[in-house]
Amino acid sequence: MLIGICAALLGIVFHVAGSCRPVGDDRGRPLWLTVWTRDPVSPSQVARLLHTAGWLASIVGALAIPGALWNSRPGLSIAIAVTVLVLVNGLPTLLVTVVHDRRLRS
Repeated sequence: MLIGICAALLGIVFHVAGSCRPVGDDRGRPLWLTVWTRDPVSPSQVARLLHTAGWLASIVGALAIPGALWNSRPGLSIAIAVTVLVLVNGLPTLLVTVVHDRRLRS
């Protein structure tokens, strides 16, 4: 379980670093996640590499954290795994985007 928690935290760090990388490139423009339009400029290879590492770390965390409950409560174990995946993969990118776009408006 400790390996799963460390992997999930590492996944969060990778996602934040991968999301902050395009923020530096897009100063003065809103990010596409909150506007729902894609810019013609694609994210850098480093940002994609960081997001891929974040996904892999989150999958390791999502498999390791609920592993102890799998034999006794499989439904709860699946719910914990899905929650870990959503929190580790979605929340950091959304928070970086909202903070970036809030700074643009002020």
